[in-house]
Amino acid sequence: MRSKGNAVVSFDFYHSLPIVYNYFTNYASQASGKQLHSLCVSLLVTSAIRMDLSGSCMKRSLSDLISDIVKFRDERDWKQFHTPKDLAAAIAIESAELQERFLWKSEAEITADLADPAKRQLVVEEVADVLMFALLLADRLNIPVEEAIQQKLVANALKYPVAQSKGSAKKYTELNP
Repeated sequence: MRSKGNAVVSFDFYHSLPIVYNYFTNYASQASGKQLHSLCVSLLVTSAIRMDLSGSCMKRSLSDLISDIVKFRDERDWKQFHTPKDLAAAIAIESAELQERFLWKSEAEITADLADPAKRQLVVEEVADVLMFALLLADRLNIPVEEAIQQKLVANALKYPVAQSKGSAKKYTELNP
């Protein structure tokens, strides 16, 4: 635990256990001592949460999260690889990896998988990958995410009026006026 401004950075080990389990079962047998040390440090850093002095979690703003993602990218000099084309491809690829977690499974199998902390964590990681690449693309294209989402919600509300679309999976072009 260390101080950072008026906040204290702590670690949420309970919620990090599935992450630790997943990484160690997948990578520990292939890693050297130095790699394992690096992995442990990365896991502790990525599982850190901000807490105020009373111990309650502080919510991170979307702009803070985007800044964290950009900082992570920039520390590794990966911006050069993050063209709009490649970021869009990364979103599609990570989305496919997310879909793979559910492929050929019944609703009961999916429910059981999501009740298993290790399997749920794999889904959480894929969702995070999709979101991070989407946010990187928005950042790269200077898209104000909050504004874009609000505008899209308004547009969708016009396309899908509650009276015509409630409980229906029809596309807006198929709805009865």
